[in-house]
Amino acid sequence: MNDEIVQHYLDNDGRLTLLPKKRSRRLAVLAWLAEQLPDGELDEVSVNAAIQTHISFPDYVTARRDMVDAGYVTRTSNGRTYRRVIELDE
Repeated sequence: MNDEIVQHYLDNDGRLTLLPKKRSRRLAVLAWLAEQLPDGELDEVSVNAAIQTHISFPDYVTARRDMVDAGYVTRTSNGRTYRRVIELDE
């Protein structure tokens, strides 16, 4: 089901076209986006760059913040280090 939701929001290049407003759809898309991030610790610049390669809209900051708020990505209290914490069920 989540794959179908995510596919609806991908362009021909496989990049997200927007963040849905409906919470369940938004969470599915954010989970997919978090899964695209590299494993391990990343600094903010690296996270931003990784997000930007997978979205076709300009607001990578909201995408990053929403992934943290949803619990799909953790951020240290000083905001310097990020880590992906989820894996999508296949």
